[in-house]
Amino acid sequence: MYTKDYKFSDRLKTLRKSKKLTQVQISELIGVQQGTYSRWENGTLEPGLELVVKLANIFGTTTDYLLGQKPYSIISSLPLEQLDLTNIANFSKDEFDILKHSIAVSVARNKIKATELKDRVIEKISCQKKMQNF
Repeated sequence: MYTKDYKFSDRLKTLRKSKKLTQVQISELIGVQQGTYSRWENGTLEPGLELVVKLANIFGTTTDYLLGQKPYSIISSLPLEQLDLTNIANFSKDEFDILKHSIAVSVARNKIKATELKDRVIEKISCQKKMQNF
């Protein structure tokens, strides 16, 4: 149903750990037994829609993300000008995905040409590197 990188169980476990919460704490917050929650993280059981919504609210994410859609965090909707591009040479795949999304949003919202956008990105990287050297 989901690709290995984006399985519900993997995302659930990653989100819980990022919030430094235990399975017991999460299960108490949503009103299920810890064993049930554990099976969700192990991939042997999936919660119903109502519980997926509760989980998304607890973790501050969307149901789409939990259910395997392409991940875009809140930062990915930031204007391109607000992204830190100083370390672009070492960006992870996720960081490049965020950059690509921001570029697409900039092009769509601002109706600018790709060459103009390229020039803006190059200028931004140059300015950020100069600021880093101060």
